[in-house]
Amino acid sequence: MSLIIGNTQENPSEPEKNNQTSIESSDQNFGKDVIQASQNALIIVDFWAPSCGPCKQLTPILEKVIAPYAPQIQLVKINVEKNPMVAGQLQIQSIPAVIAFFQGRPVNGFMGALPESQIQKFIDQILTDHPELNKFKDSEESARQALENNDFETAKSILNQIIQDSPQSIFALTGLAQCAIHDKDFEHAEQYIQQIPVQDQNHADVIQVKSTLALTRDFPDLPSQDEAQQNYQKNPQNINHVHNYALCILRAKKLEEAMETLFAFFETSKNKDDKDSTRQLIVKIFQTLDAQNPLLLKYRRRLSSALFS
Repeated sequence: MSLIIGNTQENPSEPEKNNQTSIESSDQNFGKDVIQASQNALIIVDFWAPSCGPCKQLTPILEKVIAPYAPQIQLVKINVEKNPMVAGQLQIQSIPAVIAFFQGRPVNGFMGALPESQIQKFIDQILTDHPELNKFKDSEESARQALENNDFETAKSILNQIIQDSPQSIFALTGLAQCAIHDKDFEHAEQYIQQIPVQDQNHADVIQVKSTLALTRDFPDLPSQDEAQQNYQKNPQNINHVHNYALCILRAKKLEEAMETLFAFFETSKNKDDKDSTRQLIVKIFQTLDAQNPLLLKYRRRLSSALFS
């Protein structure tokens, strides 16, 4: 293995941390979490310790760079103070140390808290050296395009292929749940969500599909998104058309657009009953959102402002 050695970066700005982009592993689980998992994905292992200052700087940068590639690239963290065996076997003498594994073997690595630009170059070099990894990315792009075009049969076919290679793929499982919701197969949608690992249940995509499932169960007779859009465009003051269109685009993971549609109607409607019904729907959507979702705070404030202005 060729190691890329870098100097520790001084006083880097620390990006917002996203705990859902990585998992904690151990000496005992290294075979499963790294060696086995790397058969179908690139596993980046971050060897760190709580007492290591540069480690605390590096980990959130790794998470930020790796997040867009999931599940093609996954981050595994190992605390060497609690799990010294694997680090010893790999002859790691200082931390932070990062080693990339693919198909069960180390393929590259570096030591020190590198800046984001160098970590991106590190990832890019591995993808160049191992072009077979790009098949996962290409599959995801095709599935995402199919979902955006409401071509759910094509999406299901591609997503099931991804699941064969990466059984715990958040992208594939939430996508399959989305397809099941479209088919009103709520039981299978729930099963796909339950297959997502516990540590990833608060991932933004998982929360979104849970919200969509909850709302679709409450409103099972929605028209297609195209029909709802046409009806809304013909008569944007009709409460049924407004609600149906907002729920359809929410189902398509367009939360902000859905909220803007509802608020535009709520803030301009002169009908007291329509306004109250729309307020109730907005609150119902709030109840499905994660407490840390920034859009929740934004629209709660907007609702309060509208109610008490």
